[in-house]
Amino acid sequence: MDHWKKFKSFKQRGEWVELRFMGTAAERGFCVLKPWGDTRPYDVGIDHGSNFLRVQVKSTTCRTGTGYFCQFKPPISKSRTTLSPSSISSPPT
Repeated sequence: MDHWKKFKSFKQRGEWVELRFMGTAAERGFCVLKPWGDTRPYDVGIDHGSNFLRVQVKSTTCRTGTGYFCQFKPPISKSRTTLSPSSISSPPT
């Protein structure tokens, strides 16, 4: 189902995608942190053992065959790692 079509703006859809990411991370046992406001360079924090992962959530609706098209641009000044939900394993015990 095309849930993304229900939103009036990209901002609303982006907030929905962030919630879905946070829900999936919590289901996998991660402690999810949400910074207050929109001034941080990341959307969600994940407490992962002794590490804190900063996550910038992105979404797309452009289908290509059996998947979706995403074009990633490198940040101007800092290096970042891109994670997909499938690349996140359960937190260390």
